[in-house]
Amino acid sequence: MAILVKSTSKANEKNRWGTTWRCNNHAALLTGYAFMLDVCAEKQTAKCANFISPEENSFNVDWKHRLSQIEKKVTNIETVRHPFRPTAAWCNPPFDNKFAFINECHKYSKQGVTSVMLLPWERTTGWWRDLINNKASRVFVPDGRYPFLDIDGKTQKPGVNFSSCFVEFSPTHFNRTEYIDFERSSLDRKIVLGRAA
Repeated sequence: MAILVKSTSKANEKNRWGTTWRCNNHAALLTGYAFMLDVCAEKQTAKCANFISPEENSFNVDWKHRLSQIEKKVTNIETVRHPFRPTAAWCNPPFDNKFAFINECHKYSKQGVTSVMLLPWERTTGWWRDLINNKASRVFVPDGRYPFLDIDGKTQKPGVNFSSCFVEFSPTHFNRTEYIDFERSSLDRKIVLGRAA
């Protein structure tokens, strides 16, 4: 969740932009993961039933342990209608603290946890070269901008002035980041056909 140049958001709100369900469904379709834990969310904006709130503090919670507890519960649920997919954590980090969350996702990938982040598409920046390039396994680049939600989790933010992308940190990463362009409308058709969940 990022607000870049010329942001008009209030300081106490700019770190609380929520992900739309369309955006989250696109990430799930592209990556093939079932997002089981939202590691950075509030109740109104969480994209998983299980989430880590600001009060809990993501940096004080063991993501691997939390995710394994969730996975154990899921294995007790019948998966005939919805075949089991590999699980992952979802992360739409606060703008002011995105670097710390990127490092955390990278750290947990070394421990066997896959995470997918929604980040500003800024491939030419120094932070991207240092934190993403050849550390992330895949980057999915959309053909346009995703809108965001206000802190109520319902109201769409007007005039997003930056592009976003999905960045995957995976335990199976081999020091090369793959960049994949995609069209959002083609994913929308799959969602209509019921293949997002």
